Amino acid sequence: MNRFFRLFIVSVLMIFTLIGCERKQTEIIDHYHNQAFTNKYAKDLTVTDCEYEQIRIGYGRNGDYSLGPTDPRYRGVIKISEEQARELNSTYKWIYDDTFTSFDLGSIDTSSLQGEDWYFCNQFENDYFFMVNRYFVRFNGRDTIVFDVQTF
Repeated sequence: MNRFFRLFIVSVLMIFTLIGCERKQTEIIDHYHNQAFTNKYAKDLTVTDCEYEQIRIGYGRNGDYSLGPTDPRYRGVIKISEEQARELNSTYKWIYDDTFTSFDLGSIDTSSLQGEDWYFCNQFENDYFFMVNRYFVRFNGRDTIVFDVQTF
């Protein structure tokens, strides 16, 4: 009976320890207005402006966050030059995406992009966004690329 009692106490202590160490998953979002993302993951684009968010998954307890074993996700808007847009239009076969009517880019203001026609091209994505997992990359055919990608 003494052995059973000790085993019961150890089991209860282990359960309380595991409950106390529970870590909750939280998104940590950093907003950027620079070309660091495109310099690293879309080097060959002639970028005039880039606004994006970096999303990391944090695990923490009581407000104490640490990075988990995840790779950052990026979503945002890339503005390119007219010359670059002409080059992309003539180099790639773009497919109109009539299902791509709304997209979530977090806190980035996309109100000026609503109502645009969006196109995709797998070869373009492979050529310019080859170091990331692509959720979507769309081009309006004129000057704007919207994206949601994750590194691996």
